[in-house]
Amino acid sequence: MERKLSVESRQEFDTNLKNLLNPLANLFSKKNVKLNEVFYKLLNQSRKNFDEMFSRTYGILYQQNAYVFTTLYDKLEDYFRNGEQDLQVTMDNFFKLLYQRMFTVFNVQYTFNNRYLRCVTHHMEQLKPFGEVPKKLTTQIKRSFVALRTFAQGLAIGRDVVKNVLKVNPSISCVHELMRMTHCSTCDGHKGVRPCLPYCREVINLCLIHHQPLVESWIDYVDAMVKVGERLENPFNIDNVVQPVNYKISDAIMNFQESGVDISEKVFKGCGPPQLGRKRREAVRGELTPEFLDFRSNDRQDKKRDRDTDDVSVSRHVHEIKTKIRNSRDFWSELPTKMCRDAAKEGAASCWTGTKLGKYEASSGLNISEPPHHSSEMDEQIMRIKVITNKLLDAYLGKDVSWIDEETWLKTSNRQNEETVGDDATVGYEGSGSGSGDGPPASSGHYPPDDEDAYTSSGKGDDRTRYEDDSYDDDEDIYLYSNSGGGRRDNNNAYEGSGAGWDGDDYEGSGGFVPKTRRPVHKTPPHETPGRSTPKSEGEQPPSGASKETMSLNRAITIYMLPAIIMFLGSLV
Repeated sequence: MERKLSVESRQEFDTNLKNLLNPLANLFSKKNVKLNEVFYKLLNQSRKNFDEMFSRTYGILYQQNAYVFTTLYDKLEDYFRNGEQDLQVTMDNFFKLLYQRMFTVFNVQYTFNNRYLRCVTHHMEQLKPFGEVPKKLTTQIKRSFVALRTFAQGLAIGRDVVKNVLKVNPSISCVHELMRMTHCSTCDGHKGVRPCLPYCREVINLCLIHHQPLVESWIDYVDAMVKVGERLENPFNIDNVVQPVNYKISDAIMNFQESGVDISEKVFKGCGPPQLGRKRREAVRGELTPEFLDFRSNDRQDKKRDRDTDDVSVSRHVHEIKTKIRNSRDFWSELPTKMCRDAAKEGAASCWTGTKLGKYEASSGLNISEPPHHSSEMDEQIMRIKVITNKLLDAYLGKDVSWIDEETWLKTSNRQNEETVGDDATVGYEGSGSGSGDGPPASSGHYPPDDEDAYTSSGKGDDRTRYEDDSYDDDEDIYLYSNSGGGRRDNNNAYEGSGAGWDGDDYEGSGGFVPKTRRPVHKTPPHETPGRSTPKSEGEQPPSGASKETMSLNRAITIYMLPAIIMFLGSLV
C-alpha cells in the first residue's frame, strides 16, 4: 500500500511540474520558430528588392555577374542558420570581388589577367575605392547578425533547458515526503485537509533541490536576453541593415564612379600599364559604361516602393519576445510557491503539518533519509545557460561570438565541471571569432554599441592564400604598389578574390570569364602569355617611377627582323 501511495504521489508531482514547465518551454519554442520565419522573410524580401533594382539598372550585365551578390546573401543566410561563416571575411571578399568587377568595367578598353587584378585589390584598403561604405556596412552587418543569431540561439537553449529539467529525477526522501504530505492526512482520519503552505514549500524545495543552482543562472540569462533584445531594437536593428543593403551597395558603386579615374591612374602607376584591348566604343553585349553606373535616377522611387510594400519587422517581434522573457526572470525561485497553490493559506490555524493538524511553525519536520546526490543532468543544463549567457553578453557589447559543436563542449564540460561552471560564470569555451563556429576562439575588437558609424578595429581575417601555380622563387610574382611607382612590396601574397575559384582566368571588360583550367605546379616561372598585363618586379622598375616594359633580345630580334625577312621572301616569289 505504501509503495502504491508513493508512486501516486510521484505521478502527481511530475504532472504538476510539467503543467508549469511545459507552457514556458512552448513559449520559447514558438517565439524561436516565429523569429526564424520573420528573419528569413526579411532576408528574402531584401534579396528580391536587390535583384529587381539591379536588374532594372544593369540589365544583362547584372545577370551575368549576379553571383557576386547572391553569394553574399547566401553566406549571410548560412551564418544565421549554422554560424559557420566568418562575417568579416565574407564582407571583405565581397567588396574585393566587387572592386575587381567594377575596376574591369570602368577600364573596359584594357584587358586584365588574374594576377594583375590581385595587384589591384591588394591595396584596396589604401585607395578606398568605395569610400567608407565597406567599413560601415561590415560593422553594421557583423554586430546585427551576431546579436540576432545569439538571441535566437538563446531562445533555443532556454527551451531545451526547461524541457530537460523534467528529466531530473527527485530523491527517495522527496518521494517519501510527498507521500506524507498528500496521503498521510487521509490515513490519519483527516480526509480533504490541505497541507500548510510553509510545510508544502519545504517539501517542494527538497524535491527541487537540484534546481536551486539554476535560479541565479536563469536570472543572469534572462537579463542578458533582455539586453540583447534592447540592442536589436535600437543600434543593432537588423531591419535597418538588411532592408537597405541594395542602396548602401549602390552608394559604394557611386563612390567608385566619382573617383574611378584617379584610382585607375594610381593603380596603373603602381601595378604597371595594362594591356590595351578593345576600344571603349566597341560595346560587348550590353557592356556597362561608367556613365551607366549612376543610381540616382532610380533610388528615390525604389525607396518609396520598398517602404510601401515592406512591413516585415524583426525588431517588433524581438520586442514581444523580450517582454515575455522578462516575465520569466523569477520563474525558478517562484516555482515552489506555484506548485503549492492548492495548499492552505499562509498562517492558517488548522492545516496538515505532516504529522498532525495545526499551525506549522518550524522547518525541522522533514524526514531526510539520504544525503543529496549529484545530478549530472542538471549540471549540463546549468552549463548550457552559463555558456549562452556569456555569448549573449558578448553580442550585447558588439563582439564576435564563436559557435562550437554542442556535443564537444558538453563532453569536455563533464570532465572539467569545476573549472567551467564556477560562481563567476566563466566558461572555458567562451570567446569570439566572427561567429565562424569551429576552430579556436580568436580575439576581436569591440565596436561601441551606440555609435552606428563607429569602427575601432578591422578584425580582418586572413583570407589571402597562395596559389600553387604562383609559388615561385624569383621576382616575377612580387607585386609592387606606390604612388611614385615603387616602394611597398608584398612577396607572393596572392589574392583569391571572393573564393569563387578563379585561377588564372583573365577578366574581360564585359564581365564574362573563361571556365578555369588548373595549370601544373611550376618550380620556375612559366612564360607570360603575349598580350596580357603582369605587374613588374622591383628590379624592373626605373628610378623615376615610370612603368616601362623591358624587352628580351630574342623578342627584339623577332619583332624587328621578321618584317625584313617577309619582304625578302616576297621579293623571291
